[in-house]
Amino acid sequence: MRRKPLIPPPKIRIWFIGEAVKDINDASPEELNYLAALVDGEGNLDVHYTQPRIRIGMKNLEPVKLAKQYGGYWYPSAHKKYGTISYTWYIQSKPLIDDFVKLVMPYSRVKRKEFALLSKTLEIRDTKPDGWKNEIKKIGKELRKMHRRNPIVIFRAACKLDEKKPGWRDWVRQGTIIETKLCEYTNLE
Repeated sequence: MRRKPLIPPPKIRIWFIGEAVKDINDASPEELNYLAALVDGEGNLDVHYTQPRIRIGMKNLEPVKLAKQYGGYWYPSAHKKYGTISYTWYIQSKPLIDDFVKLVMPYSRVKRKEFALLSKTLEIRDTKPDGWKNEIKKIGKELRKMHRRNPIVIFRAACKLDEKKPGWRDWVRQGTIIETKLCEYTNLE
């Protein structure tokens, strides 16, 4: 028997926030470290066609607070299966994403390679050499490949799994072997 969602889906898809309360260039090192941790844990760095973007999604209202503080967009998403709403901070505008990548990248630990690729995308977009759109699309494909297999996340989750429980490997992609006793991973593909 299917349960009906407790929360109706929102009518408006993307909500724009006006002027930011604080410029990201004025953020303290602690705030930049916090933003890097959010991107590492809950974020997604992506290229949509030729537009670089960063998204941070959570079930609490933290993305809405960050959008109001630093600018950008936020939008709610209703999950029909669970009856919950998650909120996403969406950074796409040129000055904000340029400053965000430049300032937050040194503090990132997990997604430093993705930040480097996004930074390269920003440089290509600014200079616009011959064939720049194709170069950005190649970088976008590379970023999507990185999203499919995040071995650090699998590695950390596998360390917490109980290998005696049946079906504990079902959520892991085929071709990935996880050794829980040693907490090492090997990708065979």
